Amino acid sequence: MLWGVTVFFDYSSSRDSLYLRNYRFFQKHIRSQGLKLLTIEVAFRKAPFLIDPGEADKVVQLRSPDVLWQKEAVWNLADKYLPPECDKVVFLDCDLVYCDNEWAFQLTVLLNSYVAVQPFSRLMRLDQAGADEFTRTGRLPGGKFL
Repeated sequence: MLWGVTVFFDYSSSRDSLYLRNYRFFQKHIRSQGLKLLTIEVAFRKAPFLIDPGEADKVVQLRSPDVLWQKEAVWNLADKYLPPECDKVVFLDCDLVYCDNEWAFQLTVLLNSYVAVQPFSRLMRLDQAGADEFTRTGRLPGGKFL
């Protein structure tokens, strides 16, 4: 079973921050596409945790005194929080969404043949008004596009 893993942290610790609003949009979108989601939240020092337990299939909350390299460090810990039935993982930034509702299924199929897959072929960066700032394209293993 494919699970998505994302790391959330917010330096502002505000329940009305743009980071938290982006996360909430992301998690609803990802879960509506049928992907199981593990969210690992890092709060700094004595800051409050902002993610509610129902906002992912599993929420893990950790504290750290340090701000640097949190996402990479936490992704290295993710396997100990995933359930035993998870046999495929996609690491996701929680400020990105996938427009193709079949991407998780297509990724699962590709992971049956490949050890690692880049789960997108085109990236669009949108400005705050939703206009396309730039677009990049790429290919998957074997020249396949997802």
